[in-house]
This record gives sequence, C-alpha cells and structure tokens, in this order.
Amino acid sequence: VFGQNYVSSSFDATTFPPTGWTRNVISGSGGSASSFNWIRTTSGISGPTGVTPHSGAGMAGYNSYWITSGSAELITPSMNFSTYTGGSNQVSFWFYYTGGSDRVDVYINTSAASSGGTLLASIYGYSPGASGWKQYTYSLPSSYSSSSSVYIIFKCVSAYGYDLLLDDVSVDHIPACSGAASIA
Repeated sequence: VFGQNYVSSSFDATTFPPTGWTRNVISGSGGSASSFNWIRTTSGISGPTGVTPHSGAGMAGYNSYWITSGSAELITPSMNFSTYTGGSNQVSFWFYYTGGSDRVDVYINTSAASSGGTLLASIYGYSPGASGWKQYTYSLPSSYSSSSSVYIIFKCVSAYGYDLLLDDVSVDHIPACSGAASIA
C-alpha cells in the first residue's frame, strides 16, 4: 500500500511537458534544433516507428535516431519529501528497448537539473532479448527524505541510435509497514 503519490504521469494529455514538468536541452548536433528535446509521441518517433505507449494515449520520447550526439533532460515537478516520514520513497517508470547505445540516466536532485545530482541508474537502449517495454523501480536515497524540494531527472544521451521512450512515471512514498522491495 502506497502512503503518498508525489508524481504520476503517463504523458496522455496533448500538452507537453505536463503541468509542473520541465525539459531542458543540454546539447545537440545532427538533425534539426527542434529535435534535440523530449517530446510527446503516440507511435514512436523515427526509429522504430509504430511503437505504442505502455498505457494510455501518449508517451515521452527523445529522437536519438536523428541526433548524432546530444542530451536533454525531462524533469518532474518539485516534490516535498519532508512531509512523510517512517518509510522510503521510490521512482518507477517504463522504458522501451529499441537497440543501440543511447541511454537515459536517471538522477535525483534538490535542483531541477542533473548536474550535481545523484545518479540512480543508466539504462541503455540495447537489452538482452527482444525489444519492448520494461519496468524499472528504484528506491530513492534516504539522504533526500527530509528535503522539501526534490526532482527526478531523466537525462537522455544520444549515440545516434534509436529513439528513447518513457511512460508511466510514478514517484511514491512507501510506508515502513508495507515491506516493499526495490527492483532494478
């Protein structure tokens, strides 16, 4: 049983980024400048096409297929972790494997940028096995549990491979009595 949901988004609304979320281009080359940032998509972007969202009508995507090198961040709204005590916090999301060396780095920080944040994971576009959606859940460091301004940052890094797709992001407080485990 979850104690509190801080953020939940499946990127279904046509407004992107969703209310409270931000996005930031770090760098980019190749393609056009408009392709250097996270976008909302309903069927993949460039490679592969025809990918449907994990759930609902939309998903977030980064067009590594046309970006020879570059990176951009998709940032959650600010969350206040100091309100809930006696448990832990976690982030959960679905990521689509398409192939290639492109990756999404997942950070937690008290400012709305990956710089200076704590790296939770680097997830590459290639995967053992077939392409498809896979869920990731990470326990968030307890050092952030009393912070009143916390962000999760999804930083895509292009290696000129395939698109990076993200859906169903959730950040939750888990009460101490729930016995929830971290899955990587």
